[in-house]
Parts: sequence; structure tokens; C-alpha cells
Amino acid sequence: MSEQFSVELQLVFALSHPEGLQLEQANALCNTKINWPRFIAICHRQHVSGFIHARLAEYPDLPLPQNVLQALSAYAGKTTARNLFMLGAFEQLNAAFAQAQIQMVAFKGIDYIERIYTSIDQRFLSDLDLLVNQKDLAAARALLESMGYNCIENIRQSRFHEKRYGYIHAPLQCQKGGVSIDLHIRLGKEHMHINEQVWQEIQPKQRHFVMKPAFALLYHSYHLNKHVYGHGFKLSQLHEFVSLYNKCSEIEKQQVWQLAAAINGSHWLVNSNALLLYFYQTDIAHPFDDQQKQTQIEDNILNWIEKEEVAKNLETLKSLNPPEWLAFGFFQVFPTKNYLNQWHANGQKQNSYFKLWLIRAFKMASQIYTRLTKRA
Repeated sequence: MSEQFSVELQLVFALSHPEGLQLEQANALCNTKINWPRFIAICHRQHVSGFIHARLAEYPDLPLPQNVLQALSAYAGKTTARNLFMLGAFEQLNAAFAQAQIQMVAFKGIDYIERIYTSIDQRFLSDLDLLVNQKDLAAARALLESMGYNCIENIRQSRFHEKRYGYIHAPLQCQKGGVSIDLHIRLGKEHMHINEQVWQEIQPKQRHFVMKPAFALLYHSYHLNKHVYGHGFKLSQLHEFVSLYNKCSEIEKQQVWQLAAAINGSHWLVNSNALLLYFYQTDIAHPFDDQQKQTQIEDNILNWIEKEEVAKNLETLKSLNPPEWLAFGFFQVFPTKNYLNQWHANGQKQNSYFKLWLIRAFKMASQIYTRLTKRA
């Protein structure tokens, strides 16, 4: 294990290794001076607590403190309760969309729960990611609102972002009683080929659709790359990358490359494998060589996880002119009232909006101050 990582992170790697728990390394690290609260925090933050907890059941002799085992067990229990709640909501959505004859694709977490993980306590579901055809968006919104969901048009959070970046993450964010839904009409930027290809690469499952194995792996690689460049990523995503790869047949693994070439996404696979090799010292996919690897992957990789910093693609922001900078800053501190309705179902609580704006402004100021003091 590379010595450039803290011992706590090295232990996380040993316990969450995609090829299985690395017993010899884990034993050696457990006998060193470990900051156990920091170890637990890394596990939770990197979303690996669930399947580490499941693995540890097979290795009762590992010398982990009892309070650490209890913390991981508590996380697994919380995950189980949350997932049962979310799966119940998803079943209701499944039935409603099928009855309304709206084609719906479930992907990311809600799909991985059954596709990858062996038990319900291993992967926390924060929300449900659903994909519908753009022509069905209005009907899907009407259906969700009839079911009592409060739907927020995320596209209206900032017209500046839409104009500048040409990208809408999810047109609708819907909430009801603790259930959060991101309703997507595309997987990537507006004119990316992956948006068209997905509708050719889905298959039925019960009353909804899921991506075929080869496309699911390719999309996960794209999503992992997107998070690395813009929003940071979690170690759990590398675990899922390996699991999706292992679920593919040999024919499907070849199809991944064919699909990647067809939609200009070969570098997503290369970069994902480079991340895996960097952190876990393993190379799962012989064809995923480093000929197309993008240097930014390795230039900033340590900051994204060890220093708890989020990597930013600053080139676009550097190109903003002064009026665009003002617009960017305004919409970061003052999101529209329509967007803030995700906290309040009506627009009457003006004081609440003011408080939220203040909280957001102080949070941004605190982050900037923290970064400046670290540099100093």
C-alpha cells in the first residue's frame, strides 16, 4: 500500500479492496497507531461502511476496537431502514408509471442495490434517479404531483448555468415525506451521444426498465469521470465499477468498448481504470490501457479523497467576464424561490428564504476562509 496515504485511509483500502478484504495488510495496519474516529469518518464519507461491515462478519479475528465495529453496525442499520423506506416508495412509483404507460428507467443507486450488492445494508440510497423520455416529462410531473410529490424545476435555479454550460442535471427534483427523486431526461450534456444511445440499451425489469450490463458499466464510467472533474467522487464508485465489470460476460465486455467508441467515450473507461489502479493497486481490465489517460486524473487525485477537497474544473470559470462572474455569484448565494421550494411546499415563508440565503452565503465564506488559511 502506498505510503503517501494516511494509515487510516490505507486501512480503508485494505478492507474495501474490490478483490476482497486484504487480510494480511488489514492485520498489520490494525496493529499500528490508528486514529479510529478518523477511520470511521473516512468510511462514512466514502460510502464504504456498508460493505466493509458485511465483510468483517467473515473475519471476526481482525483486531478492530469494539466501538468501531459498533459504529459500522449502526451505519448498516441506518442504511437498511433508509433503503427499505426508499424501496417501498419505488414500488409505488413503479406501479404508477406502469399504469400511466410512461417508460421509466431506474439507474445508479436504486439499480445497483439489486444489480451489485448482496444485501440491503451495503449501499445507502439518498435519492432515486429515474430517467424518462423528454416527451414524457410533463406527464411524469403531473403523475408525481398527483401522488403528492412537490416538484421543483431545477432548470429555473439558474438560467445563467443553463446558458453558460448547456447542461441540465435534472429538470425535476421531487420530494415527499423524506423521499427524494431526481427525474432526468438525459444522462449527460445536451448534445452528447450517450443521451440518444441509452434508449437503445435498456431492457425490461418487472414494471420498469434498466440499462443493459455493458451500457450500465459505460455510463458508470462516464458518471465517475464527471464526478472526478467537477464534484469529487467516492471510493464506493470504484467498488461499483469493478462489480459492474465482473457482472459482464466476455461478450458484454467487448460490447462496452464498441459502445464507448460509438459515443466517443473510450477515455471514460481508461480513466476509471487508472483511478482504480492508483488507489487499489489492481488492474481489472487488460484492454483499459493508459494510452488515452487524461493527465488531470493523476494531477489532482490525492486532494479529492485524502485532503477532503473537491476538484474543480476551473478553466471554464476562468473564462467568465465580469458580468458573468456577478451572475454566477448571485445565483450561488441567491437561488431562485422556486428552487428553495424544495424545503417549503409554498412560497409564503419569506423569512425562511432569507435565512437559507444567509446560511448559504456564510457557508461559502467559511469554505473560502478555510482554503485560504490552509494555503497560508
